[in-house]
Amino acid sequence: MIRNSGFEASFSTSFLMPDWLSWGAGSTPDIQPGQWGVVLPPRQGYTYLGLINREDGTREGVYQKLQIPLEAGRCYYFTIALACARDYAGFKLPLSLEIKGVAPGGGKPFRLVRSPLVTHDQWQIYTMEFTPEQPVGTLILEAAPGPGVLIHYRGNLLLDAMSGVGRCIRASL
Repeated sequence: MIRNSGFEASFSTSFLMPDWLSWGAGSTPDIQPGQWGVVLPPRQGYTYLGLINREDGTREGVYQKLQIPLEAGRCYYFTIALACARDYAGFKLPLSLEIKGVAPGGGKPFRLVRSPLVTHDQWQIYTMEFTPEQPVGTLILEAAPGPGVLIHYRGNLLLDAMSGVGRCIRASL
């Protein structure tokens, strides 16, 4: 259900990543590696996604309209490789990945799940599991301050190797 889950793109001075669009005011995601001092090799493929948070409260993200909406009340999951660059043009602090959804007809985004704070500078695989309270037609991936952090700061988050979205397997008694 996710197109271009490896975040593959041609290098460009503007954000042109097939199947993904920039999310939010002032959001200018980067195609990495090689921009702003980021040198970590990709987890898979040739490129990956770089997102930042700014001290003014703006943060970067991307979104994609799903071919098949996710149903309310069902458990879903996907895996994704995350890292934090040691330096990203001065945006050095770790962030979390916040996953949001938008209903198929549009409306206000709602949070589905948030990763722990990503403090490591090498790729690690995270499993993101969530049960939407309403149908999801658009999936948003957004850089966010760590869980419980209420101040704005300069941080970065690197994303690669996202799997497709699958349904959770639950044992029945």
